[in-house]
Amino acid sequence: MRADFSLDRFERVDASATTALLRLSGVWSEAPGDRAELLVGDATFAPLPDPRSGAGGGPWRAAYPVPVALL
Repeated sequence: MRADFSLDRFERVDASATTALLRLSGVWSEAPGDRAELLVGDATFAPLPDPRSGAGGGPWRAAYPVPVALL
């Protein structure tokens, strides 16, 4: 499935010396399904759980833990 995403905000938070938390928020053109994975280089990352993230066309947000070495 492919859906377009309009990014409203991006934030990088260094969680530790080796891991950064990448936070994204915006709106999907269609619901992203169960998982909206983040692609960094050749690696994919699943978002951390967020029960408050918008469902079905509303504002959406996610946070992804990513190794600093990939950024």
